[in-house]
Amino acid sequence: MRLPIIVISSAAIACAVLAAGVMLRGRRSASTFALAAGLVLLALEAAFQGLAMHGAGGADALQWFHIRALTSLLAANGWLAFVMLYPDRSFSSLSIASRLSLPVPLLLVIIAAFSSPTSFFANAYCSETTTDCLLILGTLGYFLHLALLLTSVAILVLAERTLRSTIGRTRWKVKLMVFGLGIVFAVKVFTSSQTLLYSAADTRFAMVDALGALAGCALMAVSLGRGSLTRLELYPSHAVLHRSLALLVSGIYLLAVGLIPRLFSSFDTWTILAANAALFIAGLAGFALLLLSDRFNLRVKRFISRNFKRPRYDYRKIWSETAALTGTVLQPEDLAPPLARLICGNLDLLTVAVWLRDPPGEDLLLAASTESAAPRGMRLSSRSDWNRQMVHEALDQSHLDFHVGEAPWITSFREANAPAVETARIRFGIPMVSGEELIGLITLDDRVAKAPLEVEDLDLLHAMAEHAAASFHNLMLLDHLRKARELELFQTLSAFFVHDLKNVASKLSLTMQNFAVHHEDPEFREDALRVISESVDKINGLCQGLSMLKERPELQPELTDLKALVEAAARSLDGCTRGEMVLRLEETGNAYTDREQMSSVLTNLILNASEAIGEDGRITVATRKEKGWAVISIEDNGKGMGKDFMENQLFKPFKTTKSKGLGIGLYQCKTVVEAHGGRIEVESEEGVGTTVRVHLPLKS
Repeated sequence: MRLPIIVISSAAIACAVLAAGVMLRGRRSASTFALAAGLVLLALEAAFQGLAMHGAGGADALQWFHIRALTSLLAANGWLAFVMLYPDRSFSSLSIASRLSLPVPLLLVIIAAFSSPTSFFANAYCSETTTDCLLILGTLGYFLHLALLLTSVAILVLAERTLRSTIGRTRWKVKLMVFGLGIVFAVKVFTSSQTLLYSAADTRFAMVDALGALAGCALMAVSLGRGSLTRLELYPSHAVLHRSLALLVSGIYLLAVGLIPRLFSSFDTWTILAANAALFIAGLAGFALLLLSDRFNLRVKRFISRNFKRPRYDYRKIWSETAALTGTVLQPEDLAPPLARLICGNLDLLTVAVWLRDPPGEDLLLAASTESAAPRGMRLSSRSDWNRQMVHEALDQSHLDFHVGEAPWITSFREANAPAVETARIRFGIPMVSGEELIGLITLDDRVAKAPLEVEDLDLLHAMAEHAAASFHNLMLLDHLRKARELELFQTLSAFFVHDLKNVASKLSLTMQNFAVHHEDPEFREDALRVISESVDKINGLCQGLSMLKERPELQPELTDLKALVEAAARSLDGCTRGEMVLRLEETGNAYTDREQMSSVLTNLILNASEAIGEDGRITVATRKEKGWAVISIEDNGKGMGKDFMENQLFKPFKTTKSKGLGIGLYQCKTVVEAHGGRIEVESEEGVGTTVRVHLPLKS
């Protein structure tokens, strides 16, 4: 068996074995199935190529070359689906443009499948002594190889985007998967571009394809061993859409592919092709690997810092990012994940975790980690003396080494938390201290290429830890303040409630004391029943008032004639109000309202107006329609309200100008009206009167 067929057969077997391994050990997801399908199609492509070369010169050779070319484009389509879905996306989450791009190569494959092989390869020239053939492209073959070239470039761009979207240990897991995929399709770009350039497919490139597949499968197998198909957290950057290394490399290659024939014009065709393969596949692949290598980037950073006498870090950029981060969150748990990613990305760390002290005790709880295996809420057991040591280390600008630290307390801490230290990959620690209080701990894994933490790195880490500690402390103080205000509200409410309950209890107590003496007196019994009835009504009123303090009332809206609703509410209070009530009701149209709650609002506002006027006062209730809104106004000529009360206390619970009452009626009116999508406005002047306007949206 000739060497090319051995290499091609080995590539087919390797791809098939890897596909089986993916299905047996991989997590069931869309990307897993797409990866297995891509590997199977790659194996079939190699197998068909081997069959075609084995029968080179025979009658069926052209047919096998035709099937192999179709399988090649079909395999590229499968890999395109994989890079769109990798590592953990569903097909439904893809954009419409992504979904529409997948069937295009598939449609071309279907058209070519029903065409004759001669429309794909116009002719074939095969060697009588070797397996080599030169296949002249037909029109359909040209377009099929063009589609293969474009699909391969798209795969490289998407694979690069996936790699750039990862940091730390997650990048370590997926890096070899992306590099393996890159080798396979960098070779595809090379072979398909050569085929298009010369309008002929040389079967000697099949061995180049097979070698690329073998190398790619080897790297992907190592990547799968690292867990690259487990659930991963990606943080995509939109900048990669504008600075794609894959597009840059592809563009340089396609530009230079026309220059190589001129440089080697004195050599034969195969030498030119070999030069192309050797120089550009090796050179550009190496260039791409270097630029995407964490170790190479780290060395570049060091070189610039040491030789051009500039800081290693762009502090302005880092502090801008930190300020933007800490200025947009309201809860400590929302600050931790982006802080961990910011530190991990800027200091080339494999894993960063943020731990916050559990306020009731001394333990530390995991708030965020860039290591997906570390569950949120994981606990680090601690003691008060250990925490004091962390505060002392932070004040001395020192970092904690949990692997080789010789201090007795570090050894005890490490032994007490051995499982968590292993799972969260804790090597170093930077305490977060505000004042002399331990807020939390930032833990770090090794850096890329196991580079040591230098003075400049530690200075930056301590500065970021101090800033983070202040931000966490402020957020915790805000949380305590919110809880204190809730407690204050509860205490105020309790004071009103208890005061009124004491009055009710006093009445009932006096009645029960006199009941033993005067129970035979019919007049006393009548008074006693009246006191009991009033007490029950008072308690019910207090309970109803408390229920009104819900943030948003539950509505049961129905189509309502607002004019009729207002008229019914006003008529129901006939004889219950002071002074004169005047109705000026115009047609307003219908609106969706909760009849019961809106009637309570109107009743409350009319009774408020009644309490503000004297016996000779007047209340005017009016309705009108105004630009799609119904306006209900209740106006009185009573004593009015002062400017200070209007500006600072109006609509606030437990604030009232009346000598009796809880001061929650107007607050509840505002809550109900706003729940209907409306608004309430108040105009008032002391000694003149008050006008309350309720605006409700009409049915469109």
